Amino acid sequence: MRDAAGIREKDGAASAGSTPRREDFGALCFLVVAGSVAACVVAWLWCEPPLRHRLSWAGVALRCAWFLAVTAAAGAAGIWGGWLALGSKPAFARRTLFEHALMGWMFLPGAALLARTWPAWGLPVMAVGAAAMAVSLRPLAAAVVADDEPEWKSGEFRGLYGTRITGFRPRRALAMAGCVWGAVGCAAAEDYLPAGILLGAGFFLLLWHWSGEVGIAAIDRRRESFGRGTVAGAALVLLLALLPWLARRGDSPGGALRMQTAQAAERADASARVRPHFSSVILWPPAQRVTELYFPSTHARSDADRMTKPLEIRFDGPYWYFEPPDDSPGETAHIAHGLPTDARVNMASADDGPLRMEAVERLAKPIRLSCCGELDVAVTNADAQAGPVHLGVMLRDESSPDEFMLLGFQPVASSEPGFSGRRGLGTEETVRFEIPRTGPLRRFNQITVMVVPSVDAWRGTKVAIEGFTLLPR
Repeated sequence: MRDAAGIREKDGAASAGSTPRREDFGALCFLVVAGSVAACVVAWLWCEPPLRHRLSWAGVALRCAWFLAVTAAAGAAGIWGGWLALGSKPAFARRTLFEHALMGWMFLPGAALLARTWPAWGLPVMAVGAAAMAVSLRPLAAAVVADDEPEWKSGEFRGLYGTRITGFRPRRALAMAGCVWGAVGCAAAEDYLPAGILLGAGFFLLLWHWSGEVGIAAIDRRRESFGRGTVAGAALVLLLALLPWLARRGDSPGGALRMQTAQAAERADASARVRPHFSSVILWPPAQRVTELYFPSTHARSDADRMTKPLEIRFDGPYWYFEPPDDSPGETAHIAHGLPTDARVNMASADDGPLRMEAVERLAKPIRLSCCGELDVAVTNADAQAGPVHLGVMLRDESSPDEFMLLGFQPVASSEPGFSGRRGLGTEETVRFEIPRTGPLRRFNQITVMVVPSVDAWRGTKVAIEGFTLLPR
């Protein structure tokens, strides 16, 4: 007689009519976790928002199909790897498990995309995906889900009218309640990633229990329509998340000529413009107390070279906005007051060309380069546009205008695609730059911060400089 395991599993495929056994439940959980982890990682790494608002309808559809296909392939690879790691193969087939788990994985691309753009909207998507996976997987475990946890003793717990409560399992109820309240707390703190994970876990437990109460046979009878509806719903969520990146009218090939005509008419009638036009702008922040720097002793120069504690400098300089080839605002620059993060401050190039933005801080006393090892730049990022923002720092000695030192460029972490928080709310962070020991400068009394967006270079980025911290070597 041939081995039963060999009959069930030959080249990785099991018979469709095999009945799941109790000992297969551990393998089911292991394979689902392996596939889900792989699908989550790939969806998070691949499903990023586009860098430009120039997608056509065909581009949106192709991107949706690509995100869904990559996520499904990653989940299948995770199941295949977990299957190879199992010693005793379960009764169900890999393909059957993949088809059941796919119902939840299809929502991962939409959740990953929303987590980077509108995180609060990603919470219900993760909950729906977890619920769909629970309902889809329950028939596979129909023979092995007789819970080992005993029901609450009927004599110890009764309903409001004295009737006995059946099917009540306190540990499951406490787990679901803990997940929901944990998700509410994380969402209130705007920590949306753990909130989504907890909410998904709670909904998975809820629908797992509910689908068992409703009946496994009813779910199996409607499996085909359930699968089509679930995939269609996941694709619709992804499509809606990508709609903001459709091409604007001026970006479409048919609308280019109309946009050029409109721009020409706008230039001809300068009095009808809503926004005033200036060759350059100097934006001064609100007045605040100037912080002066003092070293421990002014009698010996060597004391300045041995800085023992950080020196903090509050930024109170102007923001410069000008267009190349100029390297600074001209004498006719318009003077304004406010912060780049203010809602009423919206700087843009008049001819859609590049716009340079710099923040300039002049120090009351020069600082020797040898005393400092690092420079921290504290910023507030309220920019809601897609694409990372980089900061560049330049040190200059005004007594030698032709000499300067560029410390390089560093990204603002909250502007990068992997940022889990919500954009545009004013995220505070610190960007660090290393100061070399030697260079063209021996001292500096001016710090210039260049704010460079990766996309939409024609607009001023909503990033405000809060201050600097010089760290000793």
